[in-house]
Amino acid sequence: MPKSIANLQAKLLEKVENDWRKRVPQNNTTSEELEELNLTREKNYYYDELSGSSILDSKRNALQAASKQWKTRIKKTDALTFSVSGRMNKMDVPEINIEKKSNTPQPRRYKGDCQQRTFTLNYSNNHTFKSIEQNNKKDEILLSVEDFDVVKRESLLAFKKYIKPQKRKCISSKNPIKVLVNRNDVNIKDTDIITGIAEKEKERLKYEKLAKKLNKTVEVLKGLAGKEDYKSITLKQFQASTYLPPYKDIMLIQIKGRKCIQVRLVKPSKESINEGDCYVLITTSALFLYIGSYSNVIEQSKALDFVRFIKKTGDMGCTTSKIYTVSKNECHYETLKSFWKILKSDNIPKTVSPGHPDEDVTYETNILHTNMIYKFVNNEWEPLNTYWGTIPRTDILDEYSILLFDYGTEMYFWTGKNACSQLKKIALNLAEEFWSKGYNYSECTICPLNIAELLGDRPKKDILLKGDERPVWCLFTKLTQNGETILFKEKFFDWPDLFKKEEIKDFDFNDFSFNIAPCNAAEMIENKTEKSNLRIQDMNVGRGDSFYDKGTNRQIEITTIQIKAWKILENSFEELENESIANFYSDEVYIYNWKYSENVKGRCLDGNPSKYNQVGKEHTTFFCWQGNTTSVNKKCASAYLILEINKENAPQIIIAQGSEPAAFLRLFNGKMLVHNKKRKNLEPKMYIVNGEFKQEIFCVEVPCHVKQLRSRTCFIILNKTQVFVWYGSKSSKNRKINTINFAKNLLNHYPKELNKHLIKPDLKIVEIQEGGESKDFMNLLGSNNNSYISLQNSNEDWEFSMRLFHFTTKAGQLTSNEIICQYSSEISTPYPFQQLDLYAVTQPALFLIDNNYELWLWQGCCKETEINLNNHTGSGFIRWQAERKAAMETAIDYWKTKNPKSVIIPAYLVWAGLEPLEFQNLFSSWSDQCSIYEEFSEKNIRKENIIAEKVPLVPELLKLSQSTYSIESILQRPLPEGVDPTRLEMYLSPEDFHNLMKISLKEFQNLPSWKQTALKKENGLF
Repeated sequence: MPKSIANLQAKLLEKVENDWRKRVPQNNTTSEELEELNLTREKNYYYDELSGSSILDSKRNALQAASKQWKTRIKKTDALTFSVSGRMNKMDVPEINIEKKSNTPQPRRYKGDCQQRTFTLNYSNNHTFKSIEQNNKKDEILLSVEDFDVVKRESLLAFKKYIKPQKRKCISSKNPIKVLVNRNDVNIKDTDIITGIAEKEKERLKYEKLAKKLNKTVEVLKGLAGKEDYKSITLKQFQASTYLPPYKDIMLIQIKGRKCIQVRLVKPSKESINEGDCYVLITTSALFLYIGSYSNVIEQSKALDFVRFIKKTGDMGCTTSKIYTVSKNECHYETLKSFWKILKSDNIPKTVSPGHPDEDVTYETNILHTNMIYKFVNNEWEPLNTYWGTIPRTDILDEYSILLFDYGTEMYFWTGKNACSQLKKIALNLAEEFWSKGYNYSECTICPLNIAELLGDRPKKDILLKGDERPVWCLFTKLTQNGETILFKEKFFDWPDLFKKEEIKDFDFNDFSFNIAPCNAAEMIENKTEKSNLRIQDMNVGRGDSFYDKGTNRQIEITTIQIKAWKILENSFEELENESIANFYSDEVYIYNWKYSENVKGRCLDGNPSKYNQVGKEHTTFFCWQGNTTSVNKKCASAYLILEINKENAPQIIIAQGSEPAAFLRLFNGKMLVHNKKRKNLEPKMYIVNGEFKQEIFCVEVPCHVKQLRSRTCFIILNKTQVFVWYGSKSSKNRKINTINFAKNLLNHYPKELNKHLIKPDLKIVEIQEGGESKDFMNLLGSNNNSYISLQNSNEDWEFSMRLFHFTTKAGQLTSNEIICQYSSEISTPYPFQQLDLYAVTQPALFLIDNNYELWLWQGCCKETEINLNNHTGSGFIRWQAERKAAMETAIDYWKTKNPKSVIIPAYLVWAGLEPLEFQNLFSSWSDQCSIYEEFSEKNIRKENIIAEKVPLVPELLKLSQSTYSIESILQRPLPEGVDPTRLEMYLSPEDFHNLMKISLKEFQNLPSWKQTALKKENGLF
């Protein structure tokens, strides 16, 4: 019993302790919850359908998939096949040699190498310490315990210690520093940085103190204190044009990219060219545009704008007037050969194939991270972190800042217009020192100096990322604000108005008419050009003898020192002898070196010339004379060979035949002779005499025919037996005298170019007046007097210079540009222009010739692709008719303004290739065998109502200005001249319009455009 009671008590205690746990809800652990969730998912019937998304999401995805099914029913366009990527899919696409990751170099300050000097200081401390250290060596003593027994013990005796007061030591020397310096026992080296600030400040305070006492400025005192021996001083060479020029003699510009096009200077060699990019080759006298076969449209557009800007402005030191386009497939052989010759390749090499289509984007990203821009702060170059490794913007170009742009192959030292001049000198020296240190792109993935060797389909190779010096072809230059080059401007993201294009505002696309306003005739008459003045860089040389500077009231005399000449051969040049310097061939290229000095002359107060003339310095200029029939190969070769001759980096001027300035003509002292071709036999030669001054007389060979005679000038005809001098009836006395003197000088110094060995030794000069020609003379020329317009019976005054205006259209306004004769003067010039002045410009062209007694409007020829001769439609034809009308109106206003009392207007129209003889005799010579002349003649003959006669201008203008025509005239083809084919309904009267269209004009204009077009087609007005 007791056991059972004990058991019951134990069970009760256990229940009390454990049963309460069962009544309390337990929290499941994370693992238990996951197990329960998995069990629930297995039992859930809809889990498979709702596991990824809800029912709404599944419906939405189904609708989206159905909306894209239309793409499977439509074929893909072939636009991709015409892109660069599509064309490259046909060939094996190479891998990109550039790593896609791009690193930016770490910004570092550059302080430069400071000037230092080493000097010696003497200190006594070291000597004292060393002496103590040497004398303080302890002697070793050996002791034992027994030795202490010898020591006697005594009591310590007390004694009084007397402390003496310390006395102040007297200084042995008044200046201990001098004593320290004079000691030679110890020397210590130290460095002292030389700044020179103290000396300058001391000198400034000295002059300021004197200025207060003497009431004079500091500048005046410095000038009075200076002592200079001016006789021993030589003039300083002006190096502004040659010191750090913003261009090289030969520059190869690579244009590559897709988003932000990169225009970079690369090595001028054939290894830099690949077919995936565009390139621009710039020399002083030639401009080439190389278009890669697989370059994209953006690169081609940028390259074309780049070369057009250089041609228009003469930037980068290039003064050429023609752009040579080079490509792998379509290019003239001589042009292609000249292009590779400048790049030092004797033959036409095989170019590198293009790279991967994504190479442009990868190149842009990597090359931009190599951009390094510094600002000059506290006499050091401080990196601009904002634009470090990115494309710069124009907001950093502050007028007070001094910046340094490092693009690897190009480094620009840029200064604002208000920057401190002293800081600019210090910064420039520091920049030159920085340039001489070389380059370091070891932290980047590419190097801008040799990245061109990796672009294109090339085998992958390791390139140098670091070098002690930069190559010679790299560019380091100094630029000032508002004087930047196009190559520098292209580096910026937002440079304003770089290639400004005309914007068309409020353009009505339904109106294709052109309303062009005529020119201001009064301004054309008043704006007479000044006399010839040659300007070489920043200096005027006038006509080559003297020049009066109005700004400084000084008379500058030009004195020729030396003249050298070279003739350009196929691959070399040949120096000419003194006898042949004045002889030219129209199919050759010549280079002349002119050394001259400028002397300043003044006058005394009494008006007499001063005896104290200022002797000027010597200058050098190179002229490159190009004949009219010179091949392109020789012109390009001259651009390359002139670099070998011009070692002084002197200015270069290109002169085309017929455009010789007066300063160039004076180099030959009135002996210049231009021949057509080299001929071994002695055929009769005929030369026209040009120029009014004795030193500027020059003769040009023309075809030996009566048709080339002109009544206002003189001619020299050479034969085996005699020399004829023909005087025009209206030629001036001065020209007659100069002509006979030229002929006599020609016989006395007969040049070898005229085959002297084939003629008789004693030639006689036969003078002939116009109208008194002998039979032998006429037989020599092979025709009669009716082949040219003679002025022998004219009673009018012919002492005037003809004027020539070229019409162009800009922004709906006809503008005029007067063509200037380069050797004209205050004296009248009879025949200042030549045939090529009309035919060498872009066609169709319009020229107005003012011959004092009559006006001529010369009309060029349009291309057949622009004008359909049967159906006169298209914007090209409409614009051409509008320009003709505006030019005719300008000609009439010109004559009325110049001759207000005249009732009759003697103005005539002529067409290119169909000029009458009277018009041809306005020019110094005229050739009907010119290829361009024959081409224009054939095109204009095929047009109706065009004959080789002068057509009165006023009736033709009335035809173009007629506003109303009959229905029959509008429906016939070709249309009447001057009718706009896009607005035929506007030429009908209201009655004729209603009869033809069955509705009124107002109702027709209210119709939609598509319905108007349909009605016009039904009635033959479209």
